[in-house]
Amino acid sequence: MNKMVKQLLTLTALEFGNDKPVMEQFDLVTLIKRSPFVLQRYFSIRKAPRYFLMPVEPVMVWADEFKIEEVVT
Repeated sequence: MNKMVKQLLTLTALEFGNDKPVMEQFDLVTLIKRSPFVLQRYFSIRKAPRYFLMPVEPVMVWADEFKIEEVVT
């Protein structure tokens, strides 16, 4: 529920041009691995093949983690 409210607030801020990214460093591989349920559901609905070549080592990025997670999911 909390995540949904945050998503709605972010969407509202984007629509009014008041959104400011919260820049932080995080591991992109970990973020993607946290979302397997969402990705698995997406691919099973569309009956699409699931081939992901994930790096084993961390891929550190500097971005807004919440917004990147929205893009991934």
